[in-house]
Amino acid sequence: MPPSFLFVTLDDEWRHLATSGAMRRGLAAWADTEPVLAAFATPAELVEEIHHRGRPAASDLLLRALVRVARSDPLAARCALQALAPGLRAIGRAYSGLDDPEELDARLVAAAWEEICRRASDGPWLASRVLRAVARRLAGERRAEVRSQLAEKVATEPVDQGRSSAEEVLGL
Repeated sequence: MPPSFLFVTLDDEWRHLATSGAMRRGLAAWADTEPVLAAFATPAELVEEIHHRGRPAASDLLLRALVRVARSDPLAARCALQALAPGLRAIGRAYSGLDDPEELDARLVAAAWEEICRRASDGPWLASRVLRAVARRLAGERRAEVRSQLAEKVATEPVDQGRSSAEEVLGL
């Protein structure tokens, strides 16, 4: 399956944004309230460290700090979105073939953005909690769509004016 246009666009944007002056200044400001973020020269380095395998507790600590800042800073939210992108892609792969890929990715990103901007960042394993919430939301939307399609189909099917099954049995 080829990469989606939306995720390719987000990755392209990230390559330019992650080392921009605005993001560097943002990172410096975030470090004022979240000292754990002070160890990074660029947001790109921060996201790389969050993605680093083998140190899940350290990654979680960094992501939680970033999400605390993200509630009031869209650049921090964008950084957190990039940190969660691999997980979002994995959720999207689970729905491959069921939905329009571009619409699916847009729904994934929108749900993740909302979670990032409103999620309480206390408690461990933030990435897992955010991704589970996104997956649950997507599954709920999918169930609602299927129910709606079924109801539409039932409503448009002609009703047989013949005898009911109960009447057929009684007739026997």
